[in-house]
Amino acid sequence: MCSEQYSRSFDRKVVYYCAPTLCNIKPGCLFTCCDLKRMYYDKPVSSVSTSERWANLEEARQICAAKLEGQGVRVEQVASTCNGPLIYVYRPEALARYLSNPMVSEFLAAEGYEASSVDACVERLRLRFAMTFARDGKVGLRLERRHSDCTTPNCGTRNGCEFPHEIGLFLGYPFEDVVGFIENHGRNSKYAGCWKVYSSVSRAKLMFEAYRHCTERCMSMFDGGADICQIAVPGNSGYNGWEVGLAGIA
Repeated sequence: MCSEQYSRSFDRKVVYYCAPTLCNIKPGCLFTCCDLKRMYYDKPVSSVSTSERWANLEEARQICAAKLEGQGVRVEQVASTCNGPLIYVYRPEALARYLSNPMVSEFLAAEGYEASSVDACVERLRLRFAMTFARDGKVGLRLERRHSDCTTPNCGTRNGCEFPHEIGLFLGYPFEDVVGFIENHGRNSKYAGCWKVYSSVSRAKLMFEAYRHCTERCMSMFDGGADICQIAVPGNSGYNGWEVGLAGIA
């Protein structure tokens, strides 16, 4: 059973990596919880088995998910790697609005997604990750070095890329930037920040700055003693003043 301190350590990761989603200015965020050993404070890490660490992490995820459910936020594991679980934090309502864009839904349909259903899309995303990651017989998964023709740096594949580069759509990236990344194999971008930009640089810079400011403020609140459910805003509202700050980039 994970300790309260361990659970709060997990919550801190969610705040750090996913503040824009907690504040309802971004439909989803994704991160790898890769330093499980550092989250133990009450006993030597050497005394905790790998299976116990993964079990504790899953319990901490479930506790966090329960806290955020009432705010319209889901915390789900979409893949496992040898570095740790891949955690997807998202707002189903906000994601549904984004995926309803005709260009986005048409693109996803061509990739085998049922864009009219958020649950079906997230499940399909899990399957897409499963095509990239293969079980190695130990706790967790490793990246399978499949051969593909993707030349994206660090993609890990070379002939017939199976990595779900459409993940950018699940994170609320501009459609043009996601398609531009895929078509250019990650090259020739106009600018790079939270993602590589192929469309409006000015819009992207505003978004990057909003996300940075949001993260700094949320981390300050959490480190000051606030609970994650106090930081996350209800699903039908945006963070104090963020509607104004993001009005020009919608």
